[in-house]
Amino acid sequence: MAAPGRRRVQHSAGLDGAARAAGVWVLASQLAVKQGRTTAAGAYAGLAGVAARRSGEALVLAAAARAAATPLRHTGRADEALQLLHQARAQVTAVSRPTAAELEAVGMAELTAAYTRGLRQIQYRSNLINGCLTETGLTLTTSRRQRQ
Repeated sequence: MAAPGRRRVQHSAGLDGAARAAGVWVLASQLAVKQGRTTAAGAYAGLAGVAARRSGEALVLAAAARAAATPLRHTGRADEALQLLHQARAQVTAVSRPTAAELEAVGMAELTAAYTRGLRQIQYRSNLINGCLTETGLTLTTSRRQRQ
């Protein structure tokens, strides 16, 4: 049987490993987004979330939530993205005196949430962007077939 001190070291190494794994999955998700592979990005972000929860670190959870927000937004699930970002913000700010890194994580989560909310508003009110396009000479097209 392992000594209690050794068990604590192994447990700590497991948490550190989970945090590292979450970071790797976050990067994999971000790369997949840049490559246009939204389904893969969502799967990687999901794995990042599992590892982040296992690590128990609020900053790691915030990074995983931000990674998940993009594929969720790209698949029309902006409300889920906003909920994840809100939960991450709440977890990071649960401490009485957040560190600079925690404040940065909250700021990034808030920026991502603001961007997601803005895109959702434009999605449901395309007239918001039509005026901007007129000035550029561009037109808004849709991928759906129009009825004749």
